[in-house]
Amino acid sequence: MSLPDTLNVTFLSGNFNNFAKPFLDPQIWMSASILALVLSAQTTITLNAIESLSTIKRGYKLDREFIAQGTGNLLCGLVGALPVVGVLLRSVTNLQSGAQTKIPNILHGVLMLVAIVAFPKLLEYMPTAALAAVLVYIGFNMTQQIWQRTKPFMKEEKIIMLLTVVAIMVTNLFTGIIIGLCMAAAKELYQLTHLSIKIHQVNEGVAILQLAGAATFLHLPRLVSALEEWEESQELHVRLDRVTYIDHGCLQTLVEWEAKHKGKFFIDWENAQTLPGQNIFNTGEWATLSKSMEYSK
Repeated sequence: MSLPDTLNVTFLSGNFNNFAKPFLDPQIWMSASILALVLSAQTTITLNAIESLSTIKRGYKLDREFIAQGTGNLLCGLVGALPVVGVLLRSVTNLQSGAQTKIPNILHGVLMLVAIVAFPKLLEYMPTAALAAVLVYIGFNMTQQIWQRTKPFMKEEKIIMLLTVVAIMVTNLFTGIIIGLCMAAAKELYQLTHLSIKIHQVNEGVAILQLAGAATFLHLPRLVSALEEWEESQELHVRLDRVTYIDHGCLQTLVEWEAKHKGKFFIDWENAQTLPGQNIFNTGEWATLSKSMEYSK
């Protein structure tokens, strides 16, 4: 993003002749959209990290944070100042120092204002390498704590996180975040459309059909093929504890097979209904279908 040659044309300068002209430039809107996305993502990451590292669970409200950040950035733009955003390193440093309120952040802003106004030339003599070393040290300690908390995460989540970090280092913050979002969306799309169908032989008379993923009509032919491979001399127990979603077509197929093979075909409805946080189907739908199959039989 290129800066103008002069910052004298601002809202407070009184020069309104060319004030509205930049808003007609599509590049301004593109840059503003990119900036808003990056700042919003950084604020979200900061809040989530602070919430996970803090011993005091405050329950931060993202809506309130975004409204405050947007208002602050609007005022900064009117006076020609740089945008504001939640900074992870400073927040983690405050947390590690025992801060429990927002006073350190307010005091930090006041001290920066005093330093810029009182002795701006003195700040130019501050070694950039020293500041970079402090940031690297704090960032390294912060990532160590966060990495410890990511150990229970799924392998796919860790891979996406590492690839996002690499993408940010190779490209830039915005591009890296976009790449990470695309990978996360691809993973979710895969989980929403993938269904694993496996038959496990328990013993000579019992087999288990394990379903995992989203059982939609797209996988109905594979499900029917797996059921047709079942030897009716054995008992077949269908496990649904790893199913995240099941549509009416697959549900009706299972119910029809259960009604057709009474005493040999068993569906694990109980575990499917008691999965925490999951509602893979209408709890009364399978019962209605089951009764209808019995009446038709």
